Amino acid sequence: MLIDTVKSFSIYNNIEKDSQKIQLYLNDIKKPHAKDALDYFEKLTNQYHVSFTKVTYVSDNKVIISSNNKTLHQKVEEDNKLKLFDSSLDIKVYGLKGTNFSEEGTYYLKGPNVQKVIDIIDQDVGKTVQVDNSILTVLPADLFVVIYLVLLVTIFITVLIHYF
Repeated sequence: MLIDTVKSFSIYNNIEKDSQKIQLYLNDIKKPHAKDALDYFEKLTNQYHVSFTKVTYVSDNKVIISSNNKTLHQKVEEDNKLKLFDSSLDIKVYGLKGTNFSEEGTYYLKGPNVQKVIDIIDQDVGKTVQVDNSILTVLPADLFVVIYLVLLVTIFITVLIHYF
């Protein structure tokens, strides 16, 4: 449980932190850029300086990230792998148009004009739903884990105080 929490924090700090999380739905009402959404997102990135990152969980240990976030791409190794806390977690990072997944899904937007871009996406691409992206959503809801973590931190602080 503790390792899962640390994994979640690691992903949060590298991808989700300081971003607006949205869920994009391409509804039945055809909008002008519903079919070329990813190309349109690249255009919005250049025009409004907002980066798009889409996270797709393929399995428990495999995550595919499609992004045009330059900071995220700088952390990636040559084989498109993003190394985080857990080496068994296979995270591959590609360009925003680098996968064949659907345009629908969860996106993380970063930049100065995020709300304006979300409004444009609602108007021209599909329906967006803004999702809570606070650090509290990453924390485990299980009371046992919270108590366990508090106990571990207390023991750690006690040991530090004892030696100093």
